[in-house]
Amino acid sequence: MLVPELRRALRSHRLLEPGQAVLVAVSGGVDSMVLLHALRAEGYPVTAAHADHGLRGTESVVDRDHVSAYCRHWNIPFVSCALPVLEHRVGSGRSVEMVARDLRYEWLNQTATLTGLNSIAMAHHRDDAVETLLLHLLRGTGISGWAGIPRRSGKVMRPLLTVSRDEILEYASTHRVPFRDDSSNSDPSYLRNRVRHELLPLMERIRPGARRTMARSLDLFGDLVQEWTARSAPLLDALPEDRIPFSVLASSSAPRLLLHHRLRHLGFHPEQLEDLLRAALERHTGAEFLAAHHRLLVEREAILIMAVRPEVIPSYKIGPDLALPADAPVRFTRCSSDLDDVHLRQGSVRLAPERLDYPLLLRPWQHGDRFRPHGMSGSRSVSDLLIDAKVPRHLKERTYVLCSKGTIVWVVGHRAAQGFVAPSGQMAVVRGDVLTSSSEDMLSSAS
Repeated sequence: MLVPELRRALRSHRLLEPGQAVLVAVSGGVDSMVLLHALRAEGYPVTAAHADHGLRGTESVVDRDHVSAYCRHWNIPFVSCALPVLEHRVGSGRSVEMVARDLRYEWLNQTATLTGLNSIAMAHHRDDAVETLLLHLLRGTGISGWAGIPRRSGKVMRPLLTVSRDEILEYASTHRVPFRDDSSNSDPSYLRNRVRHELLPLMERIRPGARRTMARSLDLFGDLVQEWTARSAPLLDALPEDRIPFSVLASSSAPRLLLHHRLRHLGFHPEQLEDLLRAALERHTGAEFLAAHHRLLVEREAILIMAVRPEVIPSYKIGPDLALPADAPVRFTRCSSDLDDVHLRQGSVRLAPERLDYPLLLRPWQHGDRFRPHGMSGSRSVSDLLIDAKVPRHLKERTYVLCSKGTIVWVVGHRAAQGFVAPSGQMAVVRGDVLTSSSEDMLSSAS
């Protein structure tokens, strides 16, 4: 079924004109290798583009060489690039996946421009779309997340979104398409892998055919998003930049959607938007809601939107001597005995020195920060950790994270990361203690 579905998608959604040249993003895995093979077999002039993220050592090199050799054998133009993912992640507060994705798309678009190609084909398929929907629902999403993976966004198009992973594997077997298995696809530290290997199989056992059912629902969600967007466009376009009049909320049949669409990208948490809607409907004049760079104020006739100049909170680089200036919020010391563990303050931490790569970075947390909490499976956002701990806003904004090579080691005063805590009884440790004047409040909120 793969080829008929591919032809249908290319034709009905006008993704490619017959014989149009296309840049194909090829990782070396089965999905992208099958897409490259199928497009070429259908008569489209293809150029393979391989991005090496440098995250898996020699395994990444072998992937690149595999794609390169395949392209040489079939006379397919091949371009590749080494992306400095870890370098760009340092100090960014963003996950490896997010940084890698942004660098990859930036490079693909630049490559398409340089090669004179107007379309970039990517191998996202039906199972990817279902997994993405579940991820969005688990993390919280607005209308853009309900629509799932777009079939086209800019130059990027995805012609396999109606094709299942099983159909891709069947095509690879039938046509003897060589591919490489990415070991990171089985790493449970990535939430997507847990959705793929744990959640979806469980859902299939509970309700056989769950993947197909959710894929159909995705199509309906996409139609609903388009319909709501079309109907609401005149209302949204008429909104002033600095306010949302109560009359607009009253005239909307979906005020929650309107607030999410207008305000979510400004950094406001969904729970804040629920409280905002309640305050607006009940006319709680003076109610205030803060995000990192914006402030919302409920007035008599409207919700005011105001930009806030953020306080400059310094970051610190920490060398092997663990020295920090006097104004730093934390003190680090090397301990050669665990006798002082009895006196370890709540919110302090004992770190395994052999896991730390210098220089360390002590910086304010940022929206998008995620880490693997000690004693828990999977990752968690720092934002959710602070919300659950009921940290007051004035303290939340001044919360620091300690990073080693871009990985969060410790959410200061709250939780250390998996793999960095010194085992009980370990003699040589690096101890971290909170020193800020508000540390008592911070520690009490963390308890």
